[in-house]
Amino acid sequence: YINPKRAGAQATTHIRRAAPDEARTFLETGVIRLLSLAPEFEENHWLIEACTAAGITVSAAHTAATYADMQQALALGLRHSTHTFNAMTGLHHREPGTVGAVLTADAMTCELIADNIHVHPAVMDLAWRAKGRHGIVLVTDAIRAAGMPDGEFAIDDRVVTLRDNQVRLPDGSLAGSVLTMDRALCNLMAATGQGLAELWPTVSLNPARVIHMDDHKGSLEVGKDADMTLLNDQCQIFLTIVGGEIVFREGI
Repeated sequence: YINPKRAGAQATTHIRRAAPDEARTFLETGVIRLLSLAPEFEENHWLIEACTAAGITVSAAHTAATYADMQQALALGLRHSTHTFNAMTGLHHREPGTVGAVLTADAMTCELIADNIHVHPAVMDLAWRAKGRHGIVLVTDAIRAAGMPDGEFAIDDRVVTLRDNQVRLPDGSLAGSVLTMDRALCNLMAATGQGLAELWPTVSLNPARVIHMDDHKGSLEVGKDADMTLLNDQCQIFLTIVGGEIVFREGI
């Protein structure tokens, strides 16, 4: 339900407007917690309202929305931005666009692919200054090539090339990343000059809040799931615990 003009690496053959008979089938599964769409299309507006009523977070993605379009979508319940700055209308001083709406709307949280490729470090710092410690959600956008050496990899029926930590289609378009979450956090620390004490919510509590799971995920509190990662100021991971069980240990 995105805009084919901002498709990025998404196959345009699968892009369409949100028909109620199809979309409601997805919503009725009860498993969806976040749905991305292009909010500028009137045919998608009912879905923003339906998701909001069902407790599903709606996110702007692959969109050519104007600032006015975004204000209308905010009124309908839009609250998140997918892969902020990528595949969306950029900031202009006379037309703030999608990005301008995301950065200035207190109600919106925004994702960042913090690989220093999708978003320049200076722009990550700008997002941090605008949104603060509870407004940023780090994501990897990683594909199956993550952790692999340079080479060619399949996504659907197409082939992408991994070289110098960049994944691209034959036309040069970015097609996901090979970023890992620890590196994303380290990159954001370098871009903003902030430490773990300020930035830890971006990889735990904030994403849990976005998908309404912060009642048992995202922070160390009595009664929450015992999921935690121990790392130092260089983002070197020493210990990972999932459900109270140690699943990774190194150096301790």
